[in-house]
Amino acid sequence: MDALPSVLSPADLRHFDEHGFVLARGVVPPEQAARTARDVVEFAGRDEHRGRDFYLDPRAPDSWYDEQGRCGFKRAVEVYHSQSMWDNRLCPRMHGLFAQLHGTARLHADKGRCSITPPSRDPTERQGLHWDIAALFAYMEYEGYLEKKNLAANGSSFAPVEARAALHGARSAAEGVGPLPQFALAAVLYLTDVPVDGGSFTCVPGFHRRIDSWLGSLPPHVDGGKPWSEEDLLAMGPVAVPGRAGDVVIWNSLLPHGAGVNRSAQPRVVQYVGLDPAPAAVDAELLESNRRWHAERTGSPRLGMPPEPGVPTVFRSATARCLAGLEAWPDTDTDAAADGDGEMVRPPVTTLASL
Repeated sequence: MDALPSVLSPADLRHFDEHGFVLARGVVPPEQAARTARDVVEFAGRDEHRGRDFYLDPRAPDSWYDEQGRCGFKRAVEVYHSQSMWDNRLCPRMHGLFAQLHGTARLHADKGRCSITPPSRDPTERQGLHWDIAALFAYMEYEGYLEKKNLAANGSSFAPVEARAALHGARSAAEGVGPLPQFALAAVLYLTDVPVDGGSFTCVPGFHRRIDSWLGSLPPHVDGGKPWSEEDLLAMGPVAVPGRAGDVVIWNSLLPHGAGVNRSAQPRVVQYVGLDPAPAAVDAELLESNRRWHAERTGSPRLGMPPEPGVPTVFRSATARCLAGLEAWPDTDTDAAADGDGEMVRPPVTTLASL
């Protein structure tokens, strides 16, 4: 495999260790990001997607809002498999970014989707924060069928957590919260320029270093209510991270985070990206499952959407097939990221396991 570029500087790595997030600039060429943005908007506006949660008619922006100026569009666009999205996932700088932080180039790309956030016309809309970690779901307030009062009725495995004490350093369901990941990353690729007031990524910096004390400070019993308020998290000093098209914000998944309210004049378009370490052993069943998923070109089984047309030509390279989980990585020394001279080195980054 070709040597990977070092995307993050030593200062960037120190920032990531301390604050739990970093902005990586120019990971994807801006023209490539713009091409993906056009693909996402085109996909969201197809006539066959009328009635879907993500349908957005680009020719009629007034139709995106109700009489109160609230956007009915739910932002997440159920597109996973366009050629331009795979071009972004397989960009050498994208691969190098995750290889630096994970300490291995043997990675698998997730099946992340995209989103569009139109400018808000609702003056009462407020910043929200959340986690993506299942073990913390019981400490969050969700809309609809995931509301706390409906968790048990929907067979949620998180419902019993609500009645238990959240002890200091809890790391199991018996102590109040399910197992938390030792080191998990999430990232968002800006497909358009995102100013600070344009729905930019927002997080509570450094929270990954204090989550144990935070868990220990929660009330001993939730009793079906919220053990914290978003106002409390917002009072911790969240920061917004603006960027240009092609920039990536990558963060530790333990950080409370969210997209800010888009008060700009333009929609915010992003792609959620993630490259995780490939399993140590890749059996035939896993490879076949991945091959079947890619071959079927499924947009979203949950929505019953038809397969997406076309096969990404990028899958023709061996590295691309390994990254897509279509082949096992060769048994060679790729457990490091490349420095600027092409030499493979392990990055000097602290993970949660060593804190």
